[in-house]
Amino acid sequence: MNQLPAILQQSALAWATAYYQTDKIVVVIIREEDDEPDRYLALIAAANQSGWQAAEVWLEDGSVATINDLGEGLPPDDLAWPW
Repeated sequence: MNQLPAILQQSALAWATAYYQTDKIVVVIIREEDDEPDRYLALIAAANQSGWQAAEVWLEDGSVATINDLGEGLPPDDLAWPW
């Protein structure tokens, strides 16, 4: 059973909760970049932000090594701002 999607989701959620200092967080999209197989993108909605934010999640040996803020992200298709 592949637990990677859950690990990525939980890691991004924990990071965003601490980074944006709110527990009202939605991690909407995590997808692998084709040109960098150990890099995933997370699209994040935080209640205290005015728009979607993006972060990169880096893996090393199958574990999350680091998460970095990328600033504003594009809103996902067909999904309204949750707050």
